[in-house]
Formats: sequence, structure tokens, C-alpha cells
Amino acid sequence: MQYSSRTRLVTDQMQRAQCYRNVLRHALDLLPGDVCKSDQWCMLAEELACSKHYNIIYLIYRHKEYG
Repeated sequence: MQYSSRTRLVTDQMQRAQCYRNVLRHALDLLPGDVCKSDQWCMLAEELACSKHYNIIYLIYRHKEYG
């Protein structure tokens, strides 16, 4: 896939990473609490998981022609 700009590439990567963190958060919510507190992998996953929402706004500069 070719991107028109690095900005679009980076925002797509950020969106994908946030999706993975949300999936991880939901999966952890399905586990019993005592398992998450005693397992090292669950504790690491807790640090990485996130359910926040981010808004990305694209600002496009258009050069005005002066006459």
C-alpha cells in the first residue's frame, strides 16, 4: 500500500495500535480478577491495555494564489 503522506501512514499505524490495545483491554476484562493480579503476563498486559478514545484531525494547508 502506498500512502500519500507520512502523516497518513503514522495515523493509520496509531489507529491500528489503539485497536490492539482496546482488544487487549476487553480480553483482560473477561478474566477473573485474581488471575490478573497473580500472573506476570496479565500484569504486563494491564500496562499495555487501554480503552481511551482519540480524535485525529487532519489539517490540510492549501496554498492561496494571490493575484
